[in-house]
Amino acid sequence: MIIIKPIAKFNYEELNNFMENKISNLDHKIIVSKKFKKNNLSFVLMDDKQIKAICPLSYEKNGILNKKYKQGTFFGISLPGVIISDNLSSKEIRQILSSILLEIDRLCKKHSIKNIKICFSDLINFDLNSLKFQTLSRLLLQFNYLNISMVGNRIDLRKDINILNKSISKGHKAILKSNNYLLKYQGSEEKLNYKSFFNLIRQVRDNQEYIKYLYEFYKNNQLEIVNVYEGKEKIAFAIFTKVNKTVEYFSSKNIYKDKNVHHSLILDAINKYKKDGFSFLNLGVISYGSQLHYVPSKKHLNISIFKRGFKGENYPLQIYEKYFSKKVFQEQQNIRIKNFSNLIN
Repeated sequence: MIIIKPIAKFNYEELNNFMENKISNLDHKIIVSKKFKKNNLSFVLMDDKQIKAICPLSYEKNGILNKKYKQGTFFGISLPGVIISDNLSSKEIRQILSSILLEIDRLCKKHSIKNIKICFSDLINFDLNSLKFQTLSRLLLQFNYLNISMVGNRIDLRKDINILNKSISKGHKAILKSNNYLLKYQGSEEKLNYKSFFNLIRQVRDNQEYIKYLYEFYKNNQLEIVNVYEGKEKIAFAIFTKVNKTVEYFSSKNIYKDKNVHHSLILDAINKYKKDGFSFLNLGVISYGSQLHYVPSKKHLNISIFKRGFKGENYPLQIYEKYFSKKVFQEQQNIRIKNFSNLIN
């Protein structure tokens, strides 16, 4: 018999052990932690005294047209999705996922959450042919979820380094050849205190609460800072996060706008993290053009072109949303239609 309990009733070390090797970014670790208490509705499914699934769930107040309402999101982006046991039959997968979606419905209605966005990519291990995805996709349709998926890009560091280097576009190679920057990764003896860390990270992330969580992972060597120098002058910095076998190009900042450092940062990361034994370097979301739910800016499209120049592999970011308010649904869709209609000649 399936039993559902809030995560606060569990040992967090046990929960993290369950998630180990099943996640690829820090979001799961933040929301399933003892310190993440605000509006945290996350829960655990058990059967026969064994953890079968963990469902991260929280909400925050966001706005449409200057009106605030509760939304199931995680610092403005989609919630990290459910994580389930690997040792389940097809029948058990369906039963557990159905129980989770029912509980999400119950909690959202109880707490007056108007809509929710969830990314299920780690659940399905980025595999659209998996049994988990086939089961999940059918259930999401039955529960009235809408598909707002996107595309991510990552470099497979398990490939031979010569193949990775040869794959880089000619344009990128020309820029890399002309660059002469020194990259220094901060060692454990150079750890920043919180104030210095905050002053650095707030240049790329403006949420103070989020930065507090990032600092905990920084102290545990799961977040790495690299500084870029031209001669003796620091001209940029970047941040990489490390979870299991995946490194994510989290963010970067040019101190001088005319310095083209991002190519060197990616190439150096490929070489460093491959040597360190990581499997993937995640470059994040890319866009080929507009979708109804997302109209990228010209800047974002140019960033996508830059990322694709390293010839990584695309992967599915399976994001779904559900509305519990007709009014919020209509307001949100009206904004999306208006934004997309501007593209129609």
